[in-house]
Amino acid sequence: MNGDRMRSWDALEALLGAYLNEDLYLDYDDPWLAVEDFARLEPNHAPAVGAEIDALLGRTTSDSELEHCLTDLGLGYLPTVDGWADHRTWLLAVRDRVDEIV
Repeated sequence: MNGDRMRSWDALEALLGAYLNEDLYLDYDDPWLAVEDFARLEPNHAPAVGAEIDALLGRTTSDSELEHCLTDLGLGYLPTVDGWADHRTWLLAVRDRVDEIV
């Protein structure tokens, strides 16, 4: 991720740092409610998050590397605890849900 400092991750940072952070369960009963709020309440970021997710997935080769990048961007939620096979699968589902809403 350090080599990606030239690339802007504004949309992902907004989603992960403000909605899916360590306080997620103080604000939401379910992570999907946070994703849906992001899609509805962040008109400047939500349309760009899919492209940023695709770019990040293209730059990471392992789930541990992806998890590290997501944590650096503010993720405080662990998708595997909720039954997701890995971060990649979960992130693709997040992308698709945001795209459905916007």
